[in-house]
Formats: sequence, C-alpha cells, structure tokens
Amino acid sequence: MYVGTLRLPVSRLILLAVTPIAIVRYCSSFRRPSFRFVLSDLLVPLTGLWMIVTVCLTEGPERGFVGAGVIALELVGTYFVCRTLLKQPGEALMLGRLVAVLLAVNAVLAIPDAVQKTYAIHAAVSAVTGFPVGDIQEMRNGYFRAAGVMEHPILLGTACSFGVLLSLQLHKGFRRVLLIGLQTMGLVLTVSSSPVLGLLIGLGCILYRRITPRDTFRWRWLFLAGTFGVAVMFAVLPSPLSSIVSHLTIDPQTGYYRLLEWTYAGQDMLLSPWIGIGLSDAWPRPEWMPSTIDSVWLRSAMSFGIPGSVLLACSVLATCSRRVDWPGAALSADDKRLGLTLSIILGLYVFEGFTVHLWGETWLLLGLFMGMRAHLGALASQPGHHGRPVRPRVRRGVAERLPAGSR
Repeated sequence: MYVGTLRLPVSRLILLAVTPIAIVRYCSSFRRPSFRFVLSDLLVPLTGLWMIVTVCLTEGPERGFVGAGVIALELVGTYFVCRTLLKQPGEALMLGRLVAVLLAVNAVLAIPDAVQKTYAIHAAVSAVTGFPVGDIQEMRNGYFRAAGVMEHPILLGTACSFGVLLSLQLHKGFRRVLLIGLQTMGLVLTVSSSPVLGLLIGLGCILYRRITPRDTFRWRWLFLAGTFGVAVMFAVLPSPLSSIVSHLTIDPQTGYYRLLEWTYAGQDMLLSPWIGIGLSDAWPRPEWMPSTIDSVWLRSAMSFGIPGSVLLACSVLATCSRRVDWPGAALSADDKRLGLTLSIILGLYVFEGFTVHLWGETWLLLGLFMGMRAHLGALASQPGHHGRPVRPRVRRGVAERLPAGSR
C-alpha cells in the first residue's frame, strides 16, 4: 500500500513496527555485564543518518526522509532487529538454516520463468495486486534469465550463491544435497557470471579454512596473497580490467558496459564528491546510456557522496570486527561455522558490489546478515567456552561455609 509517495510492502511495515523496539532494547542492554560493543553498532546508524542528511541537502527534506529514509530503514532496521532480538546461542543458527531453506524455495519459484520465457511470478502478482511490475525480459546468449520473486535475475543469482554457502555449512545429509541442488539450479537459470564467481570464491575460502585448521593467521596470509596477486596482475597486464572482463564474464559486453558506467557516472559523481547528486536518475550521460548503475559502491557514491559509500563498506566489514573462529570463542562449533560463513558472505557483498547494485530483498538480506554476524561476534567475546557458561568464582574463605552440594 501507499502512504503519500511512500510504498509500504510487508517487509517495510514490519520494520517500521519492530525497529524502534529493537533500538530501545539495544540501548537498554548497555547496563548488562554481558553486553559487548561491536564497531558496526556505531557505523550502521551513522551510515543511515548520512544517507538521509545528504539526500535532504541535494533533493530536499521530502525526498531525503522518504526515499533515502526507506533505504536507511531497510539496512539499519534489519541490522538492529537481528543484533538485539537474537540473544541466546543457537538462535542465529536456527535463523541461518531457515534463510537457507527460504532461498531454496526462492530458486524453485524461478522455474516458471525459464519454462514460460517470461516473468511469471511478476505477472501473477501484478494481476492480483494491480501493482505495476516492470517486464525486463532479460536474455543472454539466447537463454532467458529467470528472476522468480526477485527484482532482477542477477539478484536471484546472488541470493542463490549465498544460499549454497549457508546450506553447505549449516545443513547435513539429504537435506543439504537437496537445498544445494535447488539453489544451484536457480543460480544457473539466472545466467549471471558475477554470482558464479562469488560462489567459487566463497567455496575456496571454506576449503582453505578446512585445510588450515591450526593456522590462526590464515586470513592474513590469504589477504596478503590476494593483494600480491592483484598487484602483479596490474603490473604485468597492459589492460588488467579488460582482461578480467573478457575472461571472467559470460557476456563480455556487459563487463565493458560496466567499465563505461564507472567512466561516465564517475565523472558526474566527482562533481559533488562529498554529498553526491541524490537519488535522481537524471544525471548527465550520453543519450544511448540508460540511467541504471550496476555497482552498489558507485551508486552509493553518486547518491550519498564518497563518504557515504565508504561508510557503507566500513559498516559491512565492521560487523566482522569481533572474531568467532578462534579456540576461546564462547560459541558452539555450529555457531562458529555460521559466523565464518557470514563473514565470507559479507566479503562477497563487498566484492560483488563492484558489478552488482543491491536493492529490494538482497538489500534486506545484507542488513540481516550484518546483524547476525555482529550478534555472533558479541556472543563469542563473552565469558564462557563453546557456549557453556563459566562457573562463578567463589571468594577464599566463603567456599568452606557453603553446603557441600553447592561447591
């Protein structure tokens, strides 16, 4: 439904109702001895505030509080809902398993698109509700690109790649095989190269973790190796970006078009680097060039300025500021696997964000995963070991006066 110019789907209605409760509970938790601050607790609301303020300056208060306010609500709201309403060990694990199942169902709903060569779910929902849904009719190399209930095929592929990682780490037996099979099918139906590359990177990180179980510096070595590889590539290849586009994309034309987006839109963004140019699509560009931007980082810099894009990236990474994958973490083995998987997924958000613009359900999933990871990081730093509470200390001289059964 609409309230003025504000569109309110079910997800936003829920967030409007639950977010104030989550924020109040978070503020009240300061006094608890078990409270652990995570750096993203500060950066996430700061990012949302920056979004609203910058758009108010560029396009006026109404556009700032309605347009940018919705974007901030979906990110900040989902983050704090998971950050505060998840309390006990194991609750995030249950939610992660549920998300994996729902992403598999999401993949199944993409089958009618591939069979009918049209966006069947979009058309059916539009016929029932009357809400206009754009018919994008994406084709690539002669194959129809399915979207299911998602807003775009590449967003379905991105969600399915995350679902494969969650199912691999959180489920077992036949259920794991079934979920991974369905999610892989959904990924194939989207005919998208970026989610496939992201999935391969995620699987490589999981394998790397399993073959280095005792190396506490494993991720530092991996980061250094990746940085060295990128540096060598840029030093040796005459045109490294063109080489990446031509060898790692299904359709190189889409990769070259993304490079043009950075060229033209980047120039316009640099005209107002601090606060951006707002949410409007009426930015200067050649007549043949559409207004869409296929990068969440470039789009964020255009809408909220370079500081807004940097704040968003720092917020995503800051959710992993408290480690979960270390021997003394007060988490079960399953919770540690979930924390590792969420760290990988959030890293893939940063990586794929250079070629994918996130909105709709994938934007909500970003806030969800960030809140879950921050929750697990806070739990891991609490006193205890592997989810078991520490036995309370007894002062010297008091133990002798306690009943024998309570010692």
